Amino acid sequence: MHKALLVTYLSFLVLLMQFGNCLAADPRVCIQDVAAAIDEADVELFKARVDVDAVLKNAIQVFLQEINKPQLKQHVPPMLALMLQQAASNEAVGASIRQLLLTETRAFVLNGIASGAFAGKKLSNSTEQGLLTPLFANASLGRKEIVQIGSAQQCPDGWIVPFVVYDYGNELEYSVDGLVQNNNGSLRLMRIVNLEALIAQIQEEAKQFN
Repeated sequence: MHKALLVTYLSFLVLLMQFGNCLAADPRVCIQDVAAAIDEADVELFKARVDVDAVLKNAIQVFLQEINKPQLKQHVPPMLALMLQQAASNEAVGASIRQLLLTETRAFVLNGIASGAFAGKKLSNSTEQGLLTPLFANASLGRKEIVQIGSAQQCPDGWIVPFVVYDYGNELEYSVDGLVQNNNGSLRLMRIVNLEALIAQIQEEAKQFN
């Protein structure tokens, strides 16, 4: 066999092996890595295993669809609720508000991980105030532990991986269904598919504290 052809053939075999390993990878490992990233306050690992913007953009879209429901709106400060309603109904205004929501929420999540707050580290009270501060005023900063990972179910977009998050801040559990996809050989959490159910759960929790 010609040397150049042999090199091409071997390179092709290596690529096939790598592709096969990607297909054989257990998507639950992605969620295990997310758990490790939170416990170890490892932002880079978290971002490697979670497409933060994709997850948050979808979450914001669902949240804005739900904001007009009285049972949710009553738990949001009036001026903030009005702003969110405008974002949901006015495309021109909504684009900038959605971007603000994305920026603020991303910062809240990544700071919670980087600071170690979501790993259980006790932090001094922050004095930072922003336009969306009321939205996070009652958010738990306690440790977030992934205590259970279920069997992955293959779907047209990837795999649905169920997992349970225990929040030590409010001592409650949240059952999450995450969409994991293989992106260029890397397994990543791309979307939370049961957001409506989670929002409903949080609404019920809010009633108990009112």
